[in-house]
Amino acid sequence: MAKYNIGISILDTRDLHQSASTPIQTRHYVVGSKDYFKQVSWNFAFGTSLHCTLSQIQEDINKLVAGRDSILIVHRGKNNHRLLEAAKVNIQPVYTLDTRDATQHIFELDSRCTLQQILSLLEIAYDPEMLGNTGNIANFTSRAMLLLAVLGTKKLEQEEQGQNPSPRTGKLSVL
Repeated sequence: MAKYNIGISILDTRDLHQSASTPIQTRHYVVGSKDYFKQVSWNFAFGTSLHCTLSQIQEDINKLVAGRDSILIVHRGKNNHRLLEAAKVNIQPVYTLDTRDATQHIFELDSRCTLQQILSLLEIAYDPEMLGNTGNIANFTSRAMLLLAVLGTKKLEQEEQGQNPSPRTGKLSVL
């Protein structure tokens, strides 16, 4: 029996002014036996895991992105594309952003970071056990990219003002 464990987070900017709940909605899909479902769903922190089929994932995600301009945010993008292809999800993003590339550029690092390293750099609280769940990974990846967008914008503003921003020295901060 095939086993898949897929996480997706969506920030729908059309709902930002109306929604009283968290702006990032996260889903965790699990395809496989009941034992596999129990094994991978126990620590999903952002809702209830869905035990389903690949065709249900395809239908749900395609419904979520239909008629929308989407930006796909990934961490280690090639793996994500394979899972979406397996589920026959038809996401045609206008742009794809990878947290590893963004972090390396903004922090002027010599190499790419793991998601744990990125979360630590950005001071996003997490329990390392949570990163074994693709739903949690999707949520943390989205949150990290939002902070990276803010940091990148602040860095550009400081450069335009003739300042020499350096995330490593603490002169570049989100607040």
